[in-house]
Amino acid sequence: MRSRWAPVRWFNDLSMAKKLYACFALLIAGLVVVVIAGSSGMSSMSAAHHDVVRMSTDATDKPLVAAIETATARFDRGDAALWALVRSHRTDGALKLVEGAQNDAADALMAAFAAYQRSSATDVKSQTAGFDASASSARQTMIRRHREW
Repeated sequence: MRSRWAPVRWFNDLSMAKKLYACFALLIAGLVVVVIAGSSGMSSMSAAHHDVVRMSTDATDKPLVAAIETATARFDRGDAALWALVRSHRTDGALKLVEGAQNDAADALMAAFAAYQRSSATDVKSQTAGFDASASSARQTMIRRHREW
């Protein structure tokens, strides 16, 4: 049965080879989109990391930031090694690296980020409690002053 919708009818009239070429071109376009999105995500992650390092002034953050930097450097070295293996078509070595050392490096990086996040959450909780106490004290002072007038 022939379709009445023109674009579908046009596609149905193509030879099998042209249909395969069109599907292959569509897959290539999808791959390009995925590579661009991944590249953008990596640059965003790098920018966020640099922001955290620059903004962190608390002395307790210094060892946590250093751990993140160390884990990031280890992961980046493994990533470069992995890329070299992939480019040289050494898939067995690449697979071994992904399942071994690079997986461990990714786990260490995530653990370093999680430790920083826990520390930051504790800091926020402590600072919020201090602010709430100050706000409560200020409210009580204002109420007392208001009653005195």
